[in-house]
Order: sequence, then C-alpha cells, then structure tokens
Amino acid sequence: GAMITTTGGHGDFRPLTDIPRTTGEVSAQERTGANAIADSADEVRLRVREQFLQGATQIKIVGAGGVSTPRSPLDMLTFTEQQLRAAVETAGDWGTYVAVHAYTSEAVKRAVAAGAQCIEHGHLMDDHAAEIMAKNGTWLSTQPFVNEDDVGPLAGPILDKFREVIVGTNNMYKLARKHGLKVAFGTDLIFSPAVAARQGLMIGNMTRWYNGSEILRMVT
Repeated sequence: GAMITTTGGHGDFRPLTDIPRTTGEVSAQERTGANAIADSADEVRLRVREQFLQGATQIKIVGAGGVSTPRSPLDMLTFTEQQLRAAVETAGDWGTYVAVHAYTSEAVKRAVAAGAQCIEHGHLMDDHAAEIMAKNGTWLSTQPFVNEDDVGPLAGPILDKFREVIVGTNNMYKLARKHGLKVAFGTDLIFSPAVAARQGLMIGNMTRWYNGSEILRMVT
C-alpha cells in the first residue's frame, strides 16, 4: 500500500498549486496510491486502516525527511511519537507491524519508542540509537550505498542528500555489527528495471561488513 507521511514530509510530492489543502481533499498522488498524508493521530489511524482495507500486509510510516523528496531535509522529523504509536497500535490490532522510514538518531529513537518493529534506512544514526534498537529487538532494513552511481544519475538537492547517506553508510553497518542488530537487506532500487538490475552490485557491497553466508541469509 501507500507509505504514510505528513504534510511536507518525505513522499509529499504535491505541486505547490495543491497547497493549501482543503479538508477532505485528496491529491493526485494519493489517488494513485503512492502515498497517504496524515497530520494527526486520528488521521494516522484512518490512513493505516485504509491501507489494510485495500490489502496491505504491513505499514510503512515516514518518520523523517528523505533523499528523493527535494523539499524534505534528511534531519527533519515528521510524526510525533504519539502519532507513530497510533499507527503501531492500529497495525497491532490487525495482527501486523509498522516499519518507519528514518535516517537520523532522533528519528530512529522516536520510532523505536513508539513501538515500530523495523527501521528503514538508518544511515545517520549514532551509537545510542543503535543501542536502543538492539535493546528493543528492532530490525534494521537498510541499503549498502557506497558510491554516487549506486542508484543511477541524481542531481541538485537530491544528490546532496544522497551524499550524506553515503558518508553515513560505513558507520551505520559498524554500529549494526557492534550491537548485534537484526539486519535485513534492502536495495531501495525501485521504479526502473535498469536500476533494479543493480541489486547484485548492492549484494557485492555488503562484503565490506559481512561474510558470504551472512549476506546470503540476509538476502533470502
């Protein structure tokens, strides 16, 4: 289903002509199912339930800014802990879980405090955030980005943010090893067959931190 974000959060690609938003109005992006926008705990519950109604098996919540959304800096925070917890509780009522998109330590810690079972990305987290994840048994689903060409051509603010992610990659995996985090392999290479074909390159990058059997376990 759609990833759930806030107004101005990662994934909010609306043109400025769609702002301000009228109550109850749905944007073109939301109609395609690419994202769902919520700005209160009650709206979060509604959007989560809508995804399950349409067949989603788990929920992805945007807890911070992202690379591909030009107007959302990586270190911004989106949902409050209470709002994230509303998503987690609602998913629990459906017998499943929430994964939270987060890069920075503050975003990771807020998501874990709210009960999220998986952090997506996490490249800019610090030792304390990794320690908290380990204590809570939270999964880390992340990507071994080490070069600017790992995801194809980028430019402008998107490239600037991707460079920040690359700088954090090595430290993130070192923290994951130090604290024994449960790590899942994710490429984030989507929407393009040519880019998706580079997943083998991502697997090769993993040899910087894990041995062959550990990597095969992750990717299967």
